[in-house]
Amino acid sequence: MLASPSQLEMQATWAPSDGELVESLLGRPLPSLQLACTTGGELDLARLAIEPVVVFVHPGTETSRESSRDPDGLLGSGCTLQSRLFREHVASFAGRRFNVVGVSARSPEEQRRFCRRERLQFPLLSDGKLELADTIDLPTSLSARGERVYSRLTFIAHEGIIDRVFYPVPIPRRNAQDVLGWLDKQGTVL
Repeated sequence: MLASPSQLEMQATWAPSDGELVESLLGRPLPSLQLACTTGGELDLARLAIEPVVVFVHPGTETSRESSRDPDGLLGSGCTLQSRLFREHVASFAGRRFNVVGVSARSPEEQRRFCRRERLQFPLLSDGKLELADTIDLPTSLSARGERVYSRLTFIAHEGIIDRVFYPVPIPRRNAQDVLGWLDKQGTVL
């Protein structure tokens, strides 16, 4: 039986509410996915999440700007600003025994250039096929170029299980502080 045009339109535009998305992810195990890593080779997301980890999922990385055009680090897309703030707070996460990793659909080469330019001390994982999104139903959207990209969200995982989800992330430059604030309120390492 074929769907009517109105049914197809409803299916194409339906998205879970923030609460539904968060609820569907909490307590879910991370899948064993080998993703290209900026530190070389591949990392298995499930193995990485055995230890406490903060995973910030973002649409992309901005590598088209030359760093000389942004000498003070004030310009950049939301993804660039978000990455810079995780960079600035990476020691605070490490002090709480949390690793930090970023995930986007950008190519491994673009991710490596971005890490070098931004001096990131944590790995970025490249998921060009959006396998993680398709496996655990993470939200995606279309970029201005018509490419399917991740929607911005952050989650905390430990022992391979998603413990906390931050979605939506309306202010990327505050995301790292919001996560640290939540961890501080927990009072213990998960």
